[in-house]
Amino acid sequence: MSFANLFHISYFFDNFPGATFPGSTYVLAALILIVLMSTIISFKAGKWNYFKRQIAIRLTRTGFIVGWFGLALIWFRFEGIPYLSWRLWPAILFVYFIVELIYLAKFIFLDFPKKKAKKSGKEDKDLYLRRFLGK
Repeated sequence: MSFANLFHISYFFDNFPGATFPGSTYVLAALILIVLMSTIISFKAGKWNYFKRQIAIRLTRTGFIVGWFGLALIWFRFEGIPYLSWRLWPAILFVYFIVELIYLAKFIFLDFPKKKAKKSGKEDKDLYLRRFLGK
């Protein structure tokens, strides 16, 4: 396979790309591992603090979706189902993964610090206002 094929639209819409591809067993094993690790981490994350739990929830949700859809796409390709075995679907799945990583980075570096700063200021204000107002 040449990387130049990635720039041809016909490469992504090939109906019969073949049942297997080089490294298909490694991709299959990696996808199964992603699904298993996502399941295990989602059960363990319930006892963590808010920040770690939110990161784990976002990562395991993404890993679970990517893992199961990836396994389904490999099965569609192995069975030779014409439109569902296009190379376009793994490319879209990869784009989804990158977008989710961007949203995770946005949460870590932008949203969570703002929320933490807002929460700390609000708690102090509520504490003193409750004392002042007799609540």
